[in-house]
Amino acid sequence: MRCGIIKNEFCFMPEYVPAQNPCREEELKKLQNIFSSLLRNPNISPVCILTGPVGSGKTMLSKKLGLYLEEMSRMYGLQLKHVYVNCMFDRTPQLVLSRIIKSLSLDFPTRGYELQEILEYIQNYLTSAKGKLFLVLDEISSLLAEDDENIVYSLLRSGEIWGNSPIALLLIAKDLGFLWKVDESIRSSLQKVSISLSSYTDKQLYKIVMSRAEEGLEENSLDDEAARLIASLAGDYGDARYAIELLYRSALAALESSSEAIGVDEVHKARKNSPLI
Repeated sequence: MRCGIIKNEFCFMPEYVPAQNPCREEELKKLQNIFSSLLRNPNISPVCILTGPVGSGKTMLSKKLGLYLEEMSRMYGLQLKHVYVNCMFDRTPQLVLSRIIKSLSLDFPTRGYELQEILEYIQNYLTSAKGKLFLVLDEISSLLAEDDENIVYSLLRSGEIWGNSPIALLLIAKDLGFLWKVDESIRSSLQKVSISLSSYTDKQLYKIVMSRAEEGLEENSLDDEAARLIASLAGDYGDARYAIELLYRSALAALESSSEAIGVDEVHKARKNSPLI
């Protein structure tokens, strides 16, 4: 915590899941409707593709959805675990399955086993525990490029392979172009529901900036003109991450100059001193 302007610094970190969901309520509702079926019917495990440019809210929506499903599963008396995997970092099938094993707190040595054996172990564990896995594979194209053992195909067709499918999948990509770079069998299995996000407008980014300021900044510490400038600068890319990072850097600039609030001068200073944002 930094006294004076910043109330909660964590609100500006990439891993933070905001309490409010400005400008993406409709898309979140669609996702909730798609994946709520796995709570009502244990034999259903939905698959959905979520696309959109950088900073359009894909990761945020997936995490909000995961929290929603975990909360709802408790109301239904079910066991559901949300596992998020960024395939840009865990870009091989081995790393993805290891991440799932670790997230489920399973004591299973992934070394020395075939990948299909590890996946079958996960499937058997979930089935015996009468649990469900909501698996998010972000940057799915990175995994598909390294997937020589067809793990993604096995996940998609697990109901046919093992007789049931306790794993629901949300695949995230910038666009649907990756579909034309994969085997036809995978492409056929991916002819499911898809939701596409567009870049944020200046008006939407202004709402996002104000919402995040409400959560992370002290009251009256952001001038409206500065908030609109941040939204306008980020509007060149339609990127909410850019807007939130610029807001955070502007807050730091205000603290450095001992300003009582973030004004346009602090925004310009933050942008000048942080060329990558």
